Amino acid sequence: MSEAYHRGSKLSAFRPATVFAGIVLVVVSSVRCPSVGADTANYQGYFVWINSLPFHERFSAQTTAWNAENIEWSFKMVNILLGLVTKQPYAITILLSVLTVVGLLRVASYSADGAAFSMFLFVVLGIYQASMNSARGIVAVLFALCSFHALRQRKFGQYLAWIALGTVFHLSALFFLPLWWLSRYRPRLRLIGILTIAAYVLGSVIYSDIVPLLSRALPERWDQYLAHPISSIDQIGVWAMVAFAFLLSILGDRVSTGGDIRIDGAKRVLFLAVNVGYALSTLNIMIGRLALFLGISVILFLPNSTEVDGFTGTLCLDTSRQHARLRLIAVVLLGAAFIVRLKINSVGNTVPYLMCLSPS
Repeated sequence: MSEAYHRGSKLSAFRPATVFAGIVLVVVSSVRCPSVGADTANYQGYFVWINSLPFHERFSAQTTAWNAENIEWSFKMVNILLGLVTKQPYAITILLSVLTVVGLLRVASYSADGAAFSMFLFVVLGIYQASMNSARGIVAVLFALCSFHALRQRKFGQYLAWIALGTVFHLSALFFLPLWWLSRYRPRLRLIGILTIAAYVLGSVIYSDIVPLLSRALPERWDQYLAHPISSIDQIGVWAMVAFAFLLSILGDRVSTGGDIRIDGAKRVLFLAVNVGYALSTLNIMIGRLALFLGISVILFLPNSTEVDGFTGTLCLDTSRQHARLRLIAVVLLGAAFIVRLKINSVGNTVPYLMCLSPS
């Protein structure tokens, strides 16, 4: 990665088309019907429920009274504060849509010339549609990814602050905290490949032995995640798309110079975690969801590893051309895979898409 990564956090660097695309993403997500996305109706229902209680009871209300999945206390506060402004159920949908795109733009801004490419990956890798299913988790992860700028500058306080902001919406942001230390290691691709194969081959044996131990070690509320059924076979296709993007990112680093060793270490550790996670998702769908969250990081890595130097002028011409080829390969193959995916499943009940312009 060039120095553009260090300087590329200025939102003013966005081109008008990129900003317009962000606005479109916000609008499309905000006006979706409650039936679009597995959790849209749940978020709206929770928002209406918590704000229908007498004000003095809202803070002490047991969130498990609404659904089996407990809601972080901080996200309850977000709902209560928003309820002071409006009681319309679509308010929470709009807020989460705006925060999703704000986080996306912040992450995309870390590449000097790859903001539009980051947004493209966000869509074709299915993350945008996932945000209509697991909005809290996606917002949390995007804010956690904003910490990578601090990781590169070795500023632990800023790194921790971004992680903490992510946990306001979902505790999955905490999975990025160990990267501050794990990023010092750079597992080789050969080791990543061996461990990925082992996870697919031996996962079922190991998992059945580990679950009882985890059940005793973790709080009771986590038992619901351990008991989740296996994911569908299409998760393997999603993994292939994400893994391909990671490989292109690593290849992009190899044809350029000036990369940051901590960022490269974080990338390789996350690549390994994503591979193992998707392998074990054949046993538990919640592990697949965690792999999805960790895999979102590729929308930061790939654009930064394939900068074509449209702004900085620090890369040699041959390197820029190779990076441009890698981006073209990603656009063509991932775009085609995305179209095929839309043809074979609903991507979390987001297809067909229904718009509700006048919600009651």
